[in-house]
Amino acid sequence: MLLQPPTATALSSEANLLDLNHFVLVTPTSKSRLPLVHAQRQFRAGIRTYTLVESVELADELNNAPESQLFRETYSYYPDRGQAAGSAHIKPGAKIGDNRWMAAPFLAHQYYTSINSPYRWMLFGDDDTVFFLNGMLKLLRPFDHTLPYWVGDHITDWWARFEAKKKIFIRPSELGLSCLPCHSIQAGKILNEKYKGTVLEAYNFNGCPCTRVKACARRVAMCATFPEYAKDPELCSMHDLHHDSARFLHPHKLLRIRDSPILNSAPREEVQSMCDHSWPMGGVGWALSVAMMETVVWNETIKAYIDGYDRDGWSHHAGDWALSLMFNELGFSTTVPDYAPLMAGELLSHNHTVFLSFDESPIVQRPLLHLKGTAQGCKSSAVTFGPDQQEHCKWLVQHAVSAHMGVGHPPFNGSIPMALKMMGSMARSHKAALRMLGEPNAHVIRNMTKFLVLERGGDSYF
Repeated sequence: MLLQPPTATALSSEANLLDLNHFVLVTPTSKSRLPLVHAQRQFRAGIRTYTLVESVELADELNNAPESQLFRETYSYYPDRGQAAGSAHIKPGAKIGDNRWMAAPFLAHQYYTSINSPYRWMLFGDDDTVFFLNGMLKLLRPFDHTLPYWVGDHITDWWARFEAKKKIFIRPSELGLSCLPCHSIQAGKILNEKYKGTVLEAYNFNGCPCTRVKACARRVAMCATFPEYAKDPELCSMHDLHHDSARFLHPHKLLRIRDSPILNSAPREEVQSMCDHSWPMGGVGWALSVAMMETVVWNETIKAYIDGYDRDGWSHHAGDWALSLMFNELGFSTTVPDYAPLMAGELLSHNHTVFLSFDESPIVQRPLLHLKGTAQGCKSSAVTFGPDQQEHCKWLVQHAVSAHMGVGHPPFNGSIPMALKMMGSMARSHKAALRMLGEPNAHVIRNMTKFLVLERGGDSYF
């Protein structure tokens, strides 16, 4: 049964004014990758930052560094996988820092709560995820941080193409479990009009908050309405839509949701659904409201799940997959920006994603070249925009929320020095592009040159 229209509204403009003090940035990393975290100071100056490393000695050393106080940085530690008591055996190819990635948002929330340092939004991603504060302020300003929001737009699903007999990642997935923000009423009406004559004409696309059951209802309606979905993807198979959701719980049954002590105020009555879970790609970053983080209580149950999640063949799943699984089993799904429906009439559109991957979005690499017309294409896999392409490039520069460098992948292939050089170039170009476009928030990227020169082997990267 479809949910009723939302009753909550966006906060008043006065109550929802955002500044940098309303944000915290959370980054899990390791000693060898710390230069990536420090290089991001040019993007995040002024924001409180919580970073998890692998040892208490390293955390203490970093907390005592003068630069840490200047940049409002706090360091704490969480051991590598396999090092914590009771953790799973590490299998070949496993990422030993994935448990630290999953623990980071909970420990950060616990820390800021314990020192009475309130925030509204937590920006969370990899240690090579760059957040563009101008775009983040634009995106989150109308959101109500008192609702449990989990915001992202690289919504990923695992689709099995039967003819290939193998699973592939699809992102952004049109069938991904997601909703529009509570306040985006006009965007919802656009989608209702698009689906006129189908069951989706009366569907409420807005989530206040976005629950798994609500998002699943849209997927079921899509599968029932459009043959192109029902014929092929596993996501629309009867097996997927009617499975016992308990089979997707942790093998050691640590997430028996209805009786679990980890919930504070999650929508327990709406936990169970018949859809496999979706997840927003963790590398491009998430925005988590303080209400979302207040919903789940950090305790030994969550810790045991995080430290042991790859037992019994789970080692091929990354931290974002496993943490999203937990959020989904708690009853939540992802809220997506309303840019795609307002501009393209789609709930999700690759051309209007704003949580970006570096390799697929040339516009974040060299924004000035695109704005000046000396480079072609804002996105590597975007459709041809014709005369409007330049305007689309401008829009992306103004609204991009993040860029995942993907240091382990081409063109960097693990080269941290190469990634540092590109981050420095990207910071300068992005700042200049915002100024060229007359953006009022261009000043949030501050000039801290004295502290942004990182020396390694005699080479300066900024």
